Amino acid sequence: MIKLRSLREERKVNQQKIAMDLEISQASISKYEVGIAEPDIGTIIKLAEYFNVSTDYLLGVSEKKILLIKDDLTNAEIEFLVAYRSLTKTQREKVGAYIQGIVDTSGS
Repeated sequence: MIKLRSLREERKVNQQKIAMDLEISQASISKYEVGIAEPDIGTIIKLAEYFNVSTDYLLGVSEKKILLIKDDLTNAEIEFLVAYRSLTKTQREKVGAYIQGIVDTSGS
């Protein structure tokens, strides 16, 4: 698994901790990291959820790391994200600057 070791090191957990948390053998985690074995689909999903990344990121198919879970977002937040994604780069920069301005002034 292309990203497993780097995710584990980034989170500062050892193979044994992951193995215990996910009820997988430490030997399996080690084999996944060095490419000797490949996890089954269920294990891939468990690992992605554990590290809060997409399965595509975990497998090296995508560089988009963060996994947004719709259950954590309100309808208004989802609508905002959909609208934001439809903006041009310049428009996104303006929105970002506007939000940053609000955040900066609300702390005063």
